[in-house]
Amino acid sequence: MGNGKSAGRYKSVCVVEAAENFLALDPPVQTASHLEELNPDHKRAYTAVKGLGWVTYEYLTMLLGQPGIKADTMICRFVDTALAEAGLAPVDAHAARRLVEAVQVAAYPNIKLHHFDHAIWLHQRTISSRSASE
Repeated sequence: MGNGKSAGRYKSVCVVEAAENFLALDPPVQTASHLEELNPDHKRAYTAVKGLGWVTYEYLTMLLGQPGIKADTMICRFVDTALAEAGLAPVDAHAARRLVEAVQVAAYPNIKLHHFDHAIWLHQRTISSRSASE
């Protein structure tokens, strides 16, 4: 959702539609504290909007302080690179998310999940920047 449009729709239109969906719930989601990451109705209200999917829903909940991983291009590229180095096939975003969470829990339990996600993202950005300048 970085260029003003998502799935051919303006982000602002998507956001308004998601807000309307949240308000139509019983009970309505009226503030950030009302949004529950694991509530399937909340997730469905968001992802029912064309252009808004599970990855941006997780990112929204992360921005509101809930633990999570935004399994975007950077995270998936990181996971796929690690898997390739081990001779394994690439995975989809859902599997990449699960793998990152499993590694964080097993190897870095004292680091918050969203901090781990951000560290991977920053690492990938550095690699991408280096590749672009070469």
